[in-house]
Amino acid sequence: MKSWNIVFLALFLLTFSPSVLAQRETDIPELSTVLSLFSATAGPEGIRINWSLDRQSPTIVGFRIYRGYAGVGHFAILSELDPHSANGIMSYAYTDTSAIPGVTYYYKLAALGQSAESVFPVVISAAVKSEETELRFD
Repeated sequence: MKSWNIVFLALFLLTFSPSVLAQRETDIPELSTVLSLFSATAGPEGIRINWSLDRQSPTIVGFRIYRGYAGVGHFAILSELDPHSANGIMSYAYTDTSAIPGVTYYYKLAALGQSAESVFPVVISAAVKSEETELRFD
């Protein structure tokens, strides 16, 4: 065998050996969370984003809201929020006060762990209505 084949085989065995896989599984926190509601509603203060969880993993350290200008493509971080579960209620809300009237925004949500992020596979959208001015000619 050529020396590079031996090195590759050794790296493969080291990388995928059961003890290394078990160690990797314990290094990544469990972010299992069930999203039951994710909605956006435009109002006078901006776009209010609501979400509720049926189950929230205790390893979640926060949530990240992403905003984009299309349903697919680039999304930028809009805000990060701390989790809570007072009295077992797992409902959250955030208002995007920087929304410009007449522009449709798209939002994604992610659960954050100590060293991992899990983005929910749902994209929602909303737009603040622009004020219409009536032109009158007398």
